Amino acid sequence: MDPQEREAPPGEKPEPVQTHLRNVTIVPQMIRSVIREYNGQTFNPVEIKPEMIGHCLAEFSISYKPVKHGRPGIGAIHSSRFIPLKRVHGGKFKGHPMSLCFYQNSHES
Repeated sequence: MDPQEREAPPGEKPEPVQTHLRNVTIVPQMIRSVIREYNGQTFNPVEIKPEMIGHCLAEFSISYKPVKHGRPGIGAIHSSRFIPLKRVHGGKFKGHPMSLCFYQNSHES
């Protein structure tokens, strides 16, 4: 990219350059330029600033959708293994883990 070709009049942004190269290291000659970086679906505009020198372009255009964890579904075996499935002491267990401790301690005396 030749800086003289992409210069814009004062107060305007230069014409963006489109690229698929996400592993390009940002150098000082790229400051104040606009690059449209491909993230796998769309071209995201990235304006190069002095703080970005030395970083890769991929760091400024996320290529995945962040995970939003919801409630466990039907197949959630991992989370349901902490819920007791059997009745304790003839069905007198109330369902709360602390009630089991109080029930056992009350019959020890």
